[in-house]
Amino acid sequence: MIRKPCFGPAASALLGLFPFSPLLAADEPLALDDLVVTAARSAQSLRDSLAAVSLIERDDIERSQAQSVPELLKKVPGVSIANNGGPGKSTSVYLRGTESDHVLVLIDGVRVGSVTSGTAAWQDLPVEMIERIEVVRGPRSSLYGSEAIGGVIQIFTRKGGDGAPRPFFSAGYGTHDSYTGSLGVSGGNAHGWYSLALSSADSDGINVKRPGASGYESDADGYRNHSASLRAGWRFDNGLELEGSFLRAKSHNDYDQVNSRRTSGFSANADGEQNVVSGRARFSPLAFWQVTLQAGRNEDKSDTYQDGHFYSRFDSRRDSASWQNDLTLAEGHILTLGVDYQREEVNGSTDYDEDSRENNGAFIQYLGEYGRHDWQVSLRRDNNEQFGQHETGNIAYGYALTDALRATISYGSAFKAPTFNELYYPFYGIADLEEETSHSLEVGLSGSHAWGHWSLNAYRTKVNDLIVYDSSIQGPANLDEARIRGLELEVGSRTFGWDWSANYSLLEPENSGSGTNDGNELPRRAAQMFNLELDRRFGDFAVGATLHAEGRRYDDVANDDELSGYATVDLRGEYRISPEWRLQARVANLLDADYQTAWTTTSRGRRCTLPSAIRRCEAPPAGGPEPYKEKAHAQSVLPQPTDRRCAAGPADGRDPWSSLRHSRSAERLLGGVLPRRRPAAPALGVPGAVPGSLAARLRRHRLDGRERLVPVAGLLAAGAGLRLAVAGRTPLCPPATRQPGRARPGGGLRRFRLLPVLRRRFLLLLRPLRGADLRRLRAAPDRLLPAQPGRPGPLRGPRRAALRGLRHPPEDAAGAGRARMSESPERDARHKARMQRKKAVVDARIARAGDEHGLLLVHTGNGKGKSSAAFGMAARALGHGMRVGVVQFVKGAASTGEEAFFRRFPEQVCYHVMGEGFTWEIQDRQRDIDRAREAWKVARELLGDPSIGLVLLDELNIALKYGYLELEPVLADIRARPWHQHVVATGRGAPPGLIEAADTVTEMSPVKHAFQAGVKAQKGIEF
Repeated sequence: MIRKPCFGPAASALLGLFPFSPLLAADEPLALDDLVVTAARSAQSLRDSLAAVSLIERDDIERSQAQSVPELLKKVPGVSIANNGGPGKSTSVYLRGTESDHVLVLIDGVRVGSVTSGTAAWQDLPVEMIERIEVVRGPRSSLYGSEAIGGVIQIFTRKGGDGAPRPFFSAGYGTHDSYTGSLGVSGGNAHGWYSLALSSADSDGINVKRPGASGYESDADGYRNHSASLRAGWRFDNGLELEGSFLRAKSHNDYDQVNSRRTSGFSANADGEQNVVSGRARFSPLAFWQVTLQAGRNEDKSDTYQDGHFYSRFDSRRDSASWQNDLTLAEGHILTLGVDYQREEVNGSTDYDEDSRENNGAFIQYLGEYGRHDWQVSLRRDNNEQFGQHETGNIAYGYALTDALRATISYGSAFKAPTFNELYYPFYGIADLEEETSHSLEVGLSGSHAWGHWSLNAYRTKVNDLIVYDSSIQGPANLDEARIRGLELEVGSRTFGWDWSANYSLLEPENSGSGTNDGNELPRRAAQMFNLELDRRFGDFAVGATLHAEGRRYDDVANDDELSGYATVDLRGEYRISPEWRLQARVANLLDADYQTAWTTTSRGRRCTLPSAIRRCEAPPAGGPEPYKEKAHAQSVLPQPTDRRCAAGPADGRDPWSSLRHSRSAERLLGGVLPRRRPAAPALGVPGAVPGSLAARLRRHRLDGRERLVPVAGLLAAGAGLRLAVAGRTPLCPPATRQPGRARPGGGLRRFRLLPVLRRRFLLLLRPLRGADLRRLRAAPDRLLPAQPGRPGPLRGPRRAALRGLRHPPEDAAGAGRARMSESPERDARHKARMQRKKAVVDARIARAGDEHGLLLVHTGNGKGKSSAAFGMAARALGHGMRVGVVQFVKGAASTGEEAFFRRFPEQVCYHVMGEGFTWEIQDRQRDIDRAREAWKVARELLGDPSIGLVLLDELNIALKYGYLELEPVLADIRARPWHQHVVATGRGAPPGLIEAADTVTEMSPVKHAFQAGVKAQKGIEF
């Protein structure tokens, strides 16, 4: 299950109260892996974080049997997913109602995502190569700079552990002829570790467009993905640690024609490639000072092909480097100082006015703890090559109301620099766009009890100068502001042997700027979301179910296209054949719900995968198989069942071992107190006791890029004669073949020799365990509001009532405050200044355009209107007294309105038709070739006539596409024309060479056509 933040180390307290109890020492499910590094750029336990953080671990990924990263993320509170249909299709992730490019994405600490669009290719990231995912909800620009308005999502690739090489393997087959497979190996020793993985996925997919939608094509849209990852590191005796990682994902995607306003704008196949390289060094010059140096590169490449021909290429690259210093000033007080460098660059088939930019940043952070109080304060200054300096900050405070309850409050600012497309894309970008800025306020309450955990968070975010598409200028523009209000409730527990967790998110993303869309909802954000997960194991069998529901959303800023709410149910099962092999099966969308998360696309329907995977787990170390132990809930304080053979025993081979949540890296948690040289799978026999002054505390040990919690009470239990097994995959009970009197390695422990002023901050362990008498919270409705068609009014009332505490006082609303604000002098002044800037941009463009010569224009695309627009140019040329030449290829069997019109001007218009009709009607290729060559002879004469100002080559692209004419002779004749003559070529599938030679290229994209509804071609409209 997704791990949720909570407060109070109650589970550890039980062990601390009874440090010499064999039963508790053996059964304590302390979650040592529940550590996060993204929220503070340094390691801290999940329960200590003042931010709203969700953690998805490798066990959660395998248990859920998810096939993609978006499938995992949609279960996180506050995350809304918009998928353009099926596996591998373009996917957007919205975090807490902010834009999809307001989420900073990191892989092993390296920024990823296209610098042109500003978003990551979520659909191409392989889940088989992921160790864990950390999702931080809320602004983090004060630590990371641009993009982190909505939050940060960091993905960590798989990392090897100690011991001999451990291979792993999985393979699966499912609906839509889908194949998945992966294999890899991991291992290491006391100094080094490595992990290598390969994966592949192939699916015939579905038809992503609904019948009748614009651009609908009846074929299925498939997807392929091949990925590889490598991660390795080495730790030297002097404490220096080096680590590097590499991830590559290559994909091929089929897509129907789509509206360029919503996705790519091509009727195309697309090849994508993601490369992420990271290198890191960590060392400690002094006992209280740790230095981390990291550098990385992300490459995002995409090639698009239209009808088999190359159409466009975009290659973006991000280079980054950072230097971070963590200083432990005193117990409970950590200061972090650092600097960042980033360079973004774009190359491809499109020329940008600017193709690179740099950003330098410096940040400082203070983490403090005193008694029941916790603080986190951070400041950052960025110096952007294009936007100058920008300052952001964040302050958070937490207070422990009781041992089981904690309240938090935080405030943060953030910013987002415009993307290269928004600034410089030809005929689209606006160079003087302002960066987006935001201010967020959040309050939270969380609890941890014997029965489970819960948390409640409410937030309000105001985004200024939000960048949206403006149809009046056919490009991006800064919106005045957007206001986002939200509520997140989550709870988890274990009931009658079932592990369950649920979360509910309520969202109101509102466009609060001036204009016709004022008060509308921001598009593609679901108004409500609900998730429920159930899991249980019965011996070697495990079953689980997931319910995911979302309320309605809109697909456009005008709120005209409403997408209804929906709910899906997934079932999964697993059978453990042996400790190393298991068989999994899954049924997704059991009820075959039909839904949309993007306009005109369709859902995948019910998908049965039997089996979904046959997995060979990482092999346990030599010494015996590991009996299965039910996975305890992350926050549970109840003892878990154990093998009765481990109940008690003297300090020999028969005595109990404590699992301490067996994991691959658990053995390294005690690196600061174990001897320097230790075996791969130690069993710790501890003669003597650890000083009692530390018995009630947890010592933080910083290792492997994260802070680890070491339960000192557990060490005391070991000192009393118990043995502690902490190596990953070590059996819970000692092998029966072990001799009782045999000596064990690693028998000594170093004493803690930390001066009080240099000790890392500790968590109190022995706190009275008291249950909290909670009153019922007045939260949002406990069920989803039904999705209703029509205007959004019926749904806004309940949502606004649920969020009343975050709104203005009633007296403000009663006075029609919004109307007054829209008419205020300040708003009018801002609008006037914005219009003046737009006028200045247009005037500057006109002033720069001083050249004058004949143009080559190309009209292409699958939409209607290519020839109509070209003949409109011909009529315009006639109006200016110019002579016009027209040659029509592959047309001519029937009279058309344009031919009848232009033949009325025999002195001004030279009109030639290729012949007998469309090529699919003639069905004689050689005759078409002959007619095309004859028509081109006429075109060559027109191109050589200096008295003709415009030559219209109607459907020339079709003649080139079918090979009736050769491209190079055609281009040679066009280049040899008089300098003042304009040429317009029309038709689908324009070849790349013609596009490259053209001065202006326009793609016609179909949105809706009467012919698809059974209406025949109309005179005066179609012909």
